[in-house]
Amino acid sequence: MNRSLPAPRLFSLALALGLLTSLVVTSTASAFGSGTVSTPPAAPPSPKPLSPSAQRAEAEKALEIYNLAVRDIGKADDATADAAAASDPKGRAKATAKAGEHFRAALAKLEKVVAMEPSMYQAWNYIGYAKRNLGNYSEALSAYNQALTINPTYPEAIEYRGHAYLLLGRTVEAQTAYLTLFASDRKLADHLLAAMKDWVHLQQATPGSVDPAKLTEFAKWVDERTKIAGETAGLSPLGQGVSWR
Repeated sequence: MNRSLPAPRLFSLALALGLLTSLVVTSTASAFGSGTVSTPPAAPPSPKPLSPSAQRAEAEKALEIYNLAVRDIGKADDATADAAAASDPKGRAKATAKAGEHFRAALAKLEKVVAMEPSMYQAWNYIGYAKRNLGNYSEALSAYNQALTINPTYPEAIEYRGHAYLLLGRTVEAQTAYLTLFASDRKLADHLLAAMKDWVHLQQATPGSVDPAKLTEFAKWVDERTKIAGETAGLSPLGQGVSWR
């Protein structure tokens, strides 16, 4: 997938002012007729809203960091491909380590981005992508969920979340992700279906981690969807918008 996403919408970072009420706690008089009054520490001042120019500067800085992170993701993907193509274990290990370095570098940048612009769903999506490739599947799923909370129809996050579901063995949710994409973005649906085939082959080659009956049922479903995808690929321009559930 092309990693250069369109520039995300710049959202306002102005902070809402809260009303603070000072409290004074007065103790009751003692049995001897004396009393004391204590005053709690002063509340910290309310944060001041950013000026329009400061908001723009913050958003532009977030976008700049985001673009640097996307470049790191691209380098990580290249290194991952090198690892897959490597013929010797040493070369494979070196490329894998390099990919991990780039994914961690991207993740550090992306976490800065969402701290500055929490509504940038593209950044949340790439946080999930980086964490998934680093083996943190549950954390990746949380990031994809955050992206889709902000933009429920974002197709890249739907696809990536489908991959995370697969790696967690949550095949029913992965199927739902595929069907959603099949009706709206056939290219991404095909990517997810290919990953499903790879996952099935891997599980069949290393039995034990998935219930055999569940694996057999899922493999049958993948075969059926592969056939349907082939039969319907030409029914609309570029295979888009075909609904066959």
